[in-house]
Amino acid sequence: MAGVRLASMNKHVHLIVPELFLPRQIASQVCEGLHLPALETILSRARLQPLPETSLEDWLCAAFGVPGQAIAPVTLLADGLEPGEYY
Repeated sequence: MAGVRLASMNKHVHLIVPELFLPRQIASQVCEGLHLPALETILSRARLQPLPETSLEDWLCAAFGVPGQAIAPVTLLADGLEPGEYY
C-alpha cells in the first residue's frame, strides 16, 4: 500500500446493535451521566438507511447472501441445543 493515503480510503461498516436505544420511559434514568464519545462519533458519521421490518436473522442472511433456512442450525446451537441429523 505504498503511496496510498489512509485518509483517502473508503471503508464501509455495517454496525448492528440490537436494542441500542432504550425505551423512553427508562432511558433518562439509566443513561443519566453516561458518556460514550466513541459511540457518539460513530453515530454522528453514520448514514441512516431505513430497512424493511424483518428479523435480525433475516437481515443478516440477506446482507451476506445466506439462504434463510441455513440460519436454523446456527440459532439452535446458540440456544444450547444440538441441531441433529435433519439440519
